[in-house]
Amino acid sequence: MATNGHAIDALAALDGTVRGALAYFEAMDPTPKASSGAWGVWEVLSHFSFWHEVTIEGMQSVAKGGSRLRLQAAADELNADAIARHQGMSLLDLTERLRLLHEELRRAVQSLPDMDVPVMMRVDGTLLSGRQRLEAIGRHWAQHMAELEAARQP
Repeated sequence: MATNGHAIDALAALDGTVRGALAYFEAMDPTPKASSGAWGVWEVLSHFSFWHEVTIEGMQSVAKGGSRLRLQAAADELNADAIARHQGMSLLDLTERLRLLHEELRRAVQSLPDMDVPVMMRVDGTLLSGRQRLEAIGRHWAQHMAELEAARQP
């Protein structure tokens, strides 16, 4: 079980980022105008959900003694697929889904025997540990949230 201080710190940092993002999304107008690059709020939520899902899948597999998750395509293709898969879900539905996924991610982190074991492999063969995934998710969320907030400013 990943109970070392580094795991707790990485998870605590991510929790703060996720709480802030969820509060932002919950306060949004149902038809928000803010965007992060070419994506609007809805697409960013779909993107966040997908990467939580695959991270959970990789962590759960490794925790059960299985293999790490191997991504089958590059990030841009996976993101496009994720957005297409979530079509028809409302902003509220996606926000609630993400809240539940984050709780599941917390459990997956706690089930890992070691935060430094690879839980995911990119299509190019790059390995990512549980710790690296948490850190990457936190940085990436912060980047998207800063872009969304900047787009809301008059």
